[in-house]
Amino acid sequence: MKKLLIMAAVLALAWYVGKPLLQKTATSAASTAYEEVAKARVAGVLEGTKRGGAGAGTDVQIAICWWSIGKPRGCESELYRSSDLFDVWRREKGIEGGMRSYTVDEAIVTQTDHPRTALVRATVDGRRLEMIVPEGEKIRWRS
Repeated sequence: MKKLLIMAAVLALAWYVGKPLLQKTATSAASTAYEEVAKARVAGVLEGTKRGGAGAGTDVQIAICWWSIGKPRGCESELYRSSDLFDVWRREKGIEGGMRSYTVDEAIVTQTDHPRTALVRATVDGRRLEMIVPEGEKIRWRS
């Protein structure tokens, strides 16, 4: 009986100590996954802007969907409204006419609960830009 109580105490202690470690590991994995999602989303926006320039073709429409809802398709019903907002957003940093080059440098998860959010840093034509990328919501510039 004494051995059983000691074993139960050891298991309880292991659970008590291990639970935060498991939660931290799960949170870390989710953060890493969203960092990659946010970087891919920004790359989609910038690639569509680079290819489409100031036009309204398919490349820009895909970029608008990436920017607006975080997917390359599925925003067609709100494309008209989002298009105007996307133009304003691009104009704020002078990329409405397109760009020659870009790199998506890094992403840092800043919020793990709903909506997951990352700060994404990119370089566009040699200029460093920072974007706040909330999951399922429009991307916005960091001041």
